[in-house]
Amino acid sequence: MKRFSFFVLSFFCLSVSAQYTTKDIYDYIEAYNSLAIAQMKSHGIPASITLAQGILESAAGTSDLATKANNHFGIKCHSNWTGKTYYKDDDKKDECFRSYLTVIESFEDHSEFLKRPRYQSLFSLPITDYKSWAKGLKDCGYATNPQYANRLIKLIEDYDLAKFDTAQSFIYIADNENSVELPISTENLPKKNIEKVKPAKKEWTIKSKQTINTNNNTSTPKQQYLGFEQVDYPYTTRPVYKNNGVYFVVAHGGDTYFSIAVDVQLGLGELKIYNDIPFRKYEPCSGEFVYLQRKQSKSAANYHILGIGETLRDVAQKYAVRLKALYRLNNLKKNTELKPGQKLRLQ
Repeated sequence: MKRFSFFVLSFFCLSVSAQYTTKDIYDYIEAYNSLAIAQMKSHGIPASITLAQGILESAAGTSDLATKANNHFGIKCHSNWTGKTYYKDDDKKDECFRSYLTVIESFEDHSEFLKRPRYQSLFSLPITDYKSWAKGLKDCGYATNPQYANRLIKLIEDYDLAKFDTAQSFIYIADNENSVELPISTENLPKKNIEKVKPAKKEWTIKSKQTINTNNNTSTPKQQYLGFEQVDYPYTTRPVYKNNGVYFVVAHGGDTYFSIAVDVQLGLGELKIYNDIPFRKYEPCSGEFVYLQRKQSKSAANYHILGIGETLRDVAQKYAVRLKALYRLNNLKKNTELKPGQKLRLQ
């Protein structure tokens, strides 16, 4: 299949290689809408367009390329890529795709790609005109599929993604104590939307990926935590460790998922999904592992004996294994009653 760019752009191919559900799409939107808005702030690309393309290209985050390489837009290596790589069959056998440390790198790389001269005409369009953006991407040669623009538009309209392009989406209120403003150039915004923006009482500006938060936490050991070695991680000065190959930080008193998300530069919904939160308002306890990536489908350990008061989510967090995977590995249903001493498979 011919391509005009180095993106994997055929929705047909994705639909064959990775089946995904409406729930997957809603989960993707919840996880990455704040990241798409941040990209809109930094680069002027409608968040609805970024989200719709991410859903199409990554099968709502379920494709192998997305889960194993954090590549949500199918960007291939080409000669100028010096980072990690991931190989899979596409137009040819064992083609080279870019592999990212985090999803934010994939979103940032996608934005940089659209800033190439070929797509400059798009940036004269109103940021709220998603239809013209979708059609413009097709006209500029972004995809060969003749239905590409229509599929983007349908996703945006079916899932109300256009709401993330309006000025109201630039302010996210977390709670009564903390809020974050996402300012963006209002040059292309309708005046009626601009007038509705009000500054938050307490503002934290979302940082670009090059900026490191300087909030030092001296209560966490700098070299080890419970036997886990500290590892390099570029987006925070919090100590970061690895469990089962998955990056995590340790929550401390007063931490919330919102404060951690801002500190490690991830979306709030994304962070909550990674950590299988048991209910919407759940916040991490002091000493709890907070994972910065999707957890694994199995553990190096064979099994775990359930302790008194221990939940299946506790086990999932202890071994960096997805909760859904534990249900599947042990043939459990969500209403299954677990008992202390029960042996749980981890692989």
